Amino acid sequence: MVATNNNIKAFIYDLGGVIMTYNDESLSSKVSKLEELFGDKLDDLEQGRFTLEEYLETLDDEHYFKKMASKMGITNDFTKISPQLMVKDDNIEKSIKVLKENGYKIALLTNNFYLDKEKKNPTTIEDLSSFDVVVESCKVGMSKPNENIYQHTLSLLGIEGSEAVFLDDLEANCRGAEKVGIKAIQVLPQKSIDAVREIEKLTGLNIL
Repeated sequence: MVATNNNIKAFIYDLGGVIMTYNDESLSSKVSKLEELFGDKLDDLEQGRFTLEEYLETLDDEHYFKKMASKMGITNDFTKISPQLMVKDDNIEKSIKVLKENGYKIALLTNNFYLDKEKKNPTTIEDLSSFDVVVESCKVGMSKPNENIYQHTLSLLGIEGSEAVFLDDLEANCRGAEKVGIKAIQVLPQKSIDAVREIEKLTGLNIL
């Protein structure tokens, strides 16, 4: 049963940096650099207005972005990103399992993008069975930290902001969630255990 000392009904998880973490910590800074290179185009990519393949086609082979993308395991046929790039966080995975067992709804809310022009391969994980709701920015045309994507997620869950908790590694995304009344927990690098301890305090559950 859901703990009775609060009105929380759902937990909303980010993907990259929360559920999945970088195998090599130096990759985190490289990803940030890639995002900086996108500049204003990042929103267009994450909201599905163009794909990574389309973007790379505009660059020559010596462009820094194209070289970096190749090093990070993006394949030539754009069907996937190398699985060696990221690994599941055991603490977060355990929290999802225990929360589901205790009746909480679980949602995935991720800023992602399509790899291929046909828009068949978004950057996500294969097994989404743990989630009651999945919101991918490139599919819904909205992205964090804009308030509309949080409202959309709440609507799919059928709850109010005050009934949800959101976990993300970026402070800006946490602030966006808080603007619509969602309690946010920032998951810092290598400190997912602290985030799970916060979940334990909110729910009264023993997770770890």
